Amino acid sequence: MAVDESLYPQSSKRAPGDCAEPMEVERMTSEQFRAAIESVGFSLAGFARISGANHRTVERWADDQQDIPLWVSVLLRVMWLTTLLPTHPDIDKILATGRRGGGQ
Repeated sequence: MAVDESLYPQSSKRAPGDCAEPMEVERMTSEQFRAAIESVGFSLAGFARISGANHRTVERWADDQQDIPLWVSVLLRVMWLTTLLPTHPDIDKILATGRRGGGQ
């Protein structure tokens, strides 16, 4: 299938399929962090477990004792977006085993 070149302005340096614009992400405040954690239904300990961050570090972020890395904001946005999607009927099994299907 040929690419419709009219969809990509000549001044564009992006290849077809690239994102139109990079997402701008600002550092979260501790209040925003706590609210985002709550909005996706996690505790601080739960967020530490799924993100791989040390639980003490997560507590420092929540207590405004340490700057929150930008990746945390991006991860929480993705987590929030997934709350809008229908849930797979076997999601608990998939998360527990890391596999789909019959647990093979």
